[in-house]
Amino acid sequence: MSQPLVTVLMTVYNGGTYLRPSLESILKQTFKDFELLIINDASTDDSLKIIRSCGDPRVIVHSNAVNLGQTKSLNVGLSLARGKYVARMDADDLAFPQWLKELSTFLEGNPGAAVVSARAAAIKGQAGIVRILNTPTEWPQMILRSLTFSPINHVGSLMRKDIVLAMGAYDEQYHVP
Repeated sequence: MSQPLVTVLMTVYNGGTYLRPSLESILKQTFKDFELLIINDASTDDSLKIIRSCGDPRVIVHSNAVNLGQTKSLNVGLSLARGKYVARMDADDLAFPQWLKELSTFLEGNPGAAVVSARAAAIKGQAGIVRILNTPTEWPQMILRSLTFSPINHVGSLMRKDIVLAMGAYDEQYHVP
């Protein structure tokens, strides 16, 4: 496979319950120039079996020998990612079909931007969408929001890999199991 423009980076630890719909939502993107790099963080459920059942050559799996936690696993993924851009998705998240197309088009057209973030829909089981997580679009809103929360929805964001690596990647002092 040639070098993709985008690497969708997903870490998985015992994510079998929601994993299949998440993978399907990524593989059904209207944008096709991506690899889906999954870091299996020593899952003990059926996550690896579900991943391997995809049968899509864009899916690449790396299995950690021991559970490292999400932050370290993300750094493992960054070191393996082949794309110019890295998109973030978790095993219990769903992607809208235009997600990668819209965000990659934005970054390709805005070389001064390091990251772009999408709105996200928070879902709760069978209840469906319970709220929409908006991202600020104007600089003053971004500054104001950053006083209490990140103005970027990490899941669903698209980042320039070279900038993330130049900034030191993910800070492993922040342990997420």
